[in-house]
Amino acid sequence: MTLVKAFHPTTDSQASTQGQDVTPIFWGGPHGNMPDSQNCGVRILMTPGKVSRPHRHDYAQVNVTLDTAWYGVLTLWGDQLENAEWLRQGGTLVIRPGVPHIALNPRRRPDTGERIHIDAIATEIRSVPDWREDVLYMPELWPHAYRQVDRMGLAHLFDFPPKTDWR
Repeated sequence: MTLVKAFHPTTDSQASTQGQDVTPIFWGGPHGNMPDSQNCGVRILMTPGKVSRPHRHDYAQVNVTLDTAWYGVLTLWGDQLENAEWLRQGGTLVIRPGVPHIALNPRRRPDTGERIHIDAIATEIRSVPDWREDVLYMPELWPHAYRQVDRMGLAHLFDFPPKTDWR
């Protein structure tokens, strides 16, 4: 007998530690849908303006492929989020274990100011069996994230949480 399971980002998504809407695709462990797998995979849905929470994965290497986006998703990374990388549709970003990062999906195109109406959808493969493991929220990086995009002249494109929620 073949088991078939469909996952739909709009109905099966769950909030993750990094503050993104995540739909599990496959995961290992005794309660996983692929118990022998040493990796896991999720789909991430980011609405225009969405900002993930700053975080790191201590043991997992994370491979993110941006499947759908109107413009792209900005990733800040490094000990103080001092590095910036635009991931465009079809591109893949590899994040090494222990590297702090944050993803930001603009609500307007930085080049033209045109409003974005399409959600960004990414596939993320991690080198740990369960997608709920190995995520450390790093609220102390919120000011660094905001300063970095402000220096880039892009802060107005993202929906940062109020500074009172940066904990």
